Formats: sequence, structure tokens, C-alpha cells
Amino acid sequence: MNQYQYRYHSRPGCGGCLLWAALLLLITGGAPLLIQVLGFLLISGLGLVLLTAAAFWYLFSFRPQSRVSAFERTQTVSHNEFVFLLVNILVHIAKIDGNVTREELSTITNFFRVNLRYGDNEDKL
Repeated sequence: MNQYQYRYHSRPGCGGCLLWAALLLLITGGAPLLIQVLGFLLISGLGLVLLTAAAFWYLFSFRPQSRVSAFERTQTVSHNEFVFLLVNILVHIAKIDGNVTREELSTITNFFRVNLRYGDNEDKL
């Protein structure tokens, strides 16, 4: 199989992790255990840490991945394969000297923005 075969990105998600955790707490200890756990998280400050981690996950992982997934669904298979192969070629060219610099990544990003008009509207990457 070709190592450069295009792979679709599935829409990210945790599958309701928080809901599953709350249901587990309700099943094992009822409402009092759930209230105690939530109280502990609030008092200890872990709730703020968890909310901050969730915000970073949403902004830097979930949202970009869901936008990529939505954009891929609107494109043809041949277009997606072309973009995938083009990115692989550009990355391999950037890695020829052994390391990838910010300038090289900036050049690749600018190529997609200027020549291919990615980023012109919210529907694209």
C-alpha cells in the first residue's frame, strides 16, 4: 500500500466523557457523591485547571479538527488527495536539510493562503 494514501479525518469528540463520569458517580454513590466530587473540584481549584485544559483542547484541537473534517466533506476525493500529496511533498522538501524552520513553515502556509486561497473564508482551513 502506498504510504501517501489520503486518510479522511473523523470529527473529533470525547464521546460525552463528562456525562459518563457524572453517570458513574451517580451509579456508584448517588447524588451525594456527585456533589462531594464537584465540591472538591471547586474548592481545590482543580475545576479551574480542568476548565482551562478543556478550553485549550477546544481551541487548539477540537475546533481545528472539526473544521478540517467539515471542509473535507465538501471536497471531492481527487481534490483531497491532491492537497494531501502536495502537503507531503512540501514537508519533505522542507525536511531535506534535517530540520524544518519557522521560515519554511511560513512559506508553505503563505503558499496555501496566497496561491490556493485557503483561509479566505470560514469554510476553508
